Amino acid sequence: MFQKVDSLYITHIAKWIGGNYVDTCGVIITSITEPSLSNQSLSVFPNPATTIATFHMNGFDGNKTLIIYDQFGKEIWRKETSENQIEFSTSGFASGLYFYKVHQNENISSTGRFIIQ
Repeated sequence: MFQKVDSLYITHIAKWIGGNYVDTCGVIITSITEPSLSNQSLSVFPNPATTIATFHMNGFDGNKTLIIYDQFGKEIWRKETSENQIEFSTSGFASGLYFYKVHQNENISSTGRFIIQ
């Protein structure tokens, strides 16, 4: 049944209880700003990789651990080293998307993804 309010027929009634904040109504946060990692950077090349993926780490001094995961989150490879360049042989691994984490001092220092063809 329709109701009449101020000579207009309406089918729905809504009550706004949020105040009169027109400038912020409907604002959607679409990203999270991560703190920058001082001078640390990690690159993977080639990406996509066919036989070997090389991880080059800048600004990671001392011991670190590189962990590679498959698309289901299962750890498939791990290497602890003090080197700043690590080669990962892709032989024996299926084509697809893989993820990596570099841990240093019990903290995740960098994360990313790469593809094996």
